[in-house]
Amino acid sequence: EATVDAGLLRELQTENRRLRQMLNFQRNERRFALLPAKVIGRFEGTVVIDVGEMHGVVPQLCAVTPDGVVGVVVKVLPLQSYVYTLHNAECRVGAMIARNRAMGMLHGSGSDFSHICRLEYIDVKDEVQIGDYVVTSGGPVFPPNIPLGRVTALIGGDALLRGAYVEPHVNLYNLEEL
Repeated sequence: EATVDAGLLRELQTENRRLRQMLNFQRNERRFALLPAKVIGRFEGTVVIDVGEMHGVVPQLCAVTPDGVVGVVVKVLPLQSYVYTLHNAECRVGAMIARNRAMGMLHGSGSDFSHICRLEYIDVKDEVQIGDYVVTSGGPVFPPNIPLGRVTALIGGDALLRGAYVEPHVNLYNLEEL
């Protein structure tokens, strides 16, 4: 019984820490209004959340955590919504290298087994380095400067454009709230 109690205590402490972080994020974020949601399902680069049309959710809203971008709302039902995560090949986010503002487009990996995304359409004149921090560039869905991830490798390109691989900042495998 003591082992069960210790395990339950650890689980409750972890949940408490996570929820406090979400609450602080909601209180301190001023760029946009936040609606907390719980992940109630997941499949093929998509998470299902427990808020929908009745809560004010509409397609093309950004999905974030205190750590950064999760993805984009793509389908809304009265009481739940579907979010394409950065693992989904259909998820595309305007991105830039934080260090020098080099612009690109972050594409989902297209696989639940490969968490690495592709940053594409970077001008060859723009310097990109392994370890560079990648953030949203701003636009109709995402405000600027929300964390996306870090560059893990560079991809050779043609004469005008090149790319990079990016490891998302948010761990989409253990996501419970957003």
